[in-house]
Amino acid sequence: MKKNLPRCLMAFVLVLGVASSADARRGTPPLTLLGGAPDFAAIGHLYLPAPDLDALLAKDRATVGPVRVAETLPVHRTMRQLGTWERLGDRSLRWRLRVSSPGAYFLSFQLTDFELPAGAEMHFISVEHNYYDGPHGASANNPDRQFGSPMVPGDSAVIEVWVPAGVGELPDFRIESVSWGYRNFRNILATPYRNGRTFVPRPKAAPVAQAGCEIDANCPQGDTWQGQIRSSAEAYDGTFICSGQVVNSTDNTCADYHYLTANHCFSKGKASRLVFYWNYKNSACGTNDAPIDQTTTGSTYLASAAAPDFFLVRLNEIPPESYYVSQTGFDATGAPPLTGMTLGYPNDVPMTISLDGGPIIDGMSDGWGPDHWRVTNWDQGGTAGGSSGGALWDQNQRVVGQLHGGLGSCGDGWDEFGKLSESWAAGLAAHLDPGGTGQLATDLIDCFSGTPPEPPPPCDLGLPGDPCATDADCCSNRCRTKGKFANTCQ
Repeated sequence: MKKNLPRCLMAFVLVLGVASSADARRGTPPLTLLGGAPDFAAIGHLYLPAPDLDALLAKDRATVGPVRVAETLPVHRTMRQLGTWERLGDRSLRWRLRVSSPGAYFLSFQLTDFELPAGAEMHFISVEHNYYDGPHGASANNPDRQFGSPMVPGDSAVIEVWVPAGVGELPDFRIESVSWGYRNFRNILATPYRNGRTFVPRPKAAPVAQAGCEIDANCPQGDTWQGQIRSSAEAYDGTFICSGQVVNSTDNTCADYHYLTANHCFSKGKASRLVFYWNYKNSACGTNDAPIDQTTTGSTYLASAAAPDFFLVRLNEIPPESYYVSQTGFDATGAPPLTGMTLGYPNDVPMTISLDGGPIIDGMSDGWGPDHWRVTNWDQGGTAGGSSGGALWDQNQRVVGQLHGGLGSCGDGWDEFGKLSESWAAGLAAHLDPGGTGQLATDLIDCFSGTPPEPPPPCDLGLPGDPCATDADCCSNRCRTKGKFANTCQ
């Protein structure tokens, strides 16, 4: 165990925040949003009393460690005990449940005993805001039988499960808990309202170019680090949010995606319900237009250790090509890095970059000790409540550690990163060198060559009789025949 640090130092353990407005995972829309204005009042309704916000904030002020974004409200009830099944005209089945808890900035859902049959689709829909997430299907099943949803803006949301005709056994997962979001992370309430009302949020942080020492990752300082930027993602477990990155292995293939973050961020039991947000960065320096609609769900716990503060999972869902995710290289030799770079999300702004010309030294007694690397101060940029798990990259653009914590404010505070060389023997080697080659370093690998493809256009719901050349041309579920799209919209 590490020494007890003074409260004034321990309070600076950095856990990642989130920012900007929400958008939907684009795919087949849920039936509830097809065929005119949705009738949410007709859906079975579970009402959960709001927690005591003042008590939550007081607890946060008195607690040293990760920054919470949501409080979990227990439910412990199954689909059969909540919501209703209905048979549709094509003999398929739909289950829906509306969940409300007043005052929440967002809701998210933790599901257990989770298993969807082949062909089924699950969506999460905001009642007030123009948002849906999904579809999620049988590919989201995992041995832990857990699922965690992305954040759904507003204080009322609908879960919809559609099952094609002919399925023998209907799903009956358990809604274990609902997360009541009490911080407006990602400026999630800026999502447009469904009825066309405009929402004018309070001004957010100024664009990064005007936000003190913080440097936008897409400013010139990040030009030579674009590959590393594309390996980074935020992770959310229903309560906390942290940063991390996908790390290459000695196999040097894109068959598996290993995500490295900090041990103090997450627990082994929550790995299956992690949600990953990719490419939360501005399109150009200081534009403040970072999108947040690129998510994947679920991971498998692989290894962790408290002393070097590392936590490694394998993604259950490989990011699609349109996310253009890379796998960053690493160096586990223990050689002192000459220079350092980290990526993070301080002060709820899109991804920033911090640079130090070195030397990078061993950790010290007022931090976490010699199994850490210390940046004594940042020459450009700086960290603030927001970057735990973010990597320290060396002069060769390889990961040599992940952020544990420190006092890394603009130019006058230290940060310490658990050494990758210490984590190697503590469990990393078995997964990042699966063949036992003894190789201690890799370089970045681009899993998708060329430039990022253009995102697909929003689905065209189509009119009756319209041709359906591809799924995206006619997204009405009523076009389905045995789970596939028919030739024309119905």
